[in-house]
Amino acid sequence: MTFSEITTNLLAKKNCSLYVKRMEGAFFIQDLHKYVKTDMAIIAKIKDPRKSDRAKMLKEQLLYIYSNFDKIERHSLNWKPKNKKR
Repeated sequence: MTFSEITTNLLAKKNCSLYVKRMEGAFFIQDLHKYVKTDMAIIAKIKDPRKSDRAKMLKEQLLYIYSNFDKIERHSLNWKPKNKKR
């Protein structure tokens, strides 16, 4: 799947907050559409995205989100996880 197809499909989804859990750890996205557009802007500034490790990593993250969208914990827009007391 191309980067353009991934971003188009994610932007077509209803905007929401996501709590993404992966083997490497978890990360939180407060606004899905803003996150996708920011990644698009970052990759647009890279001279050769096909060879860039950063561009490949961003594409891989977005592809994971798209491929697992129905399994990922979703919340209303601008939701924030509660801080756990230590």
